[in-house]
Amino acid sequence: MLQEFYATVTRILKVPLPPKEVMAFLDRFHAFPLVATDFSLVTEGIRNSVKFQVSFWDGAVIAAAERLKAKTFYSEDLNVGRCCGEVTIVNPFVVSSDP
Repeated sequence: MLQEFYATVTRILKVPLPPKEVMAFLDRFHAFPLVATDFSLVTEGIRNSVKFQVSFWDGAVIAAAERLKAKTFYSEDLNVGRCCGEVTIVNPFVVSSDP
């Protein structure tokens, strides 16, 4: 995900950020647990993409969330409320009608 973030903010944004500024921002992520993209994450991502009918990248992110024992995954791309294994998808931009 960090590589996707970097590619997006340095190339896809209307006003791209300079790499040095992005590096300073990314330094803050050391405070959070991260999952390395290794062979098992790639293969689990492939399995998830088939099992949940999502893209490889979404399958890999779900695998990373499972590895971290996360119960919630925030995404604006996946189906809200969908469970993928032990992970429930939540769109942070959709207001829930639940009290």
